[in-house]
Amino acid sequence: MRSQDGPELEGIDAVAALVAPVTEVGSGAATIDIGSVDGVFSSWAGRIEVATPAGRRRLLDVAPFSSRVEVWPGAAPGDEVTIFGARAAGAPTSTDQAELIDTVGEEPLLRLSPLIPRVYV
Repeated sequence: MRSQDGPELEGIDAVAALVAPVTEVGSGAATIDIGSVDGVFSSWAGRIEVATPAGRRRLLDVAPFSSRVEVWPGAAPGDEVTIFGARAAGAPTSTDQAELIDTVGEEPLLRLSPLIPRVYV
């Protein structure tokens, strides 16, 4: 598979992930605790899929401090949603998400608010 910015290298996967907890589950949507103020592109709404405990689901909308994702069976507050991360873990990469809005994979990483906690492993 070839992305716009070059070949994908076998054995190389993303080292950064953007993960947000579910805060509320309503009819048809799970609200996650991250939004455009945190650096999530509002233009991703309706255009990308994110990784949930039950597989990929569409990102429905992005508000300033939260976003909504298509609900999945058994969705509950505290579940984690991965906006981008390692493809091997079932998540789209930052490059996958960026290319859907005609930008480069580094931009989603650079846009993230310094207020988002970083966890180094």
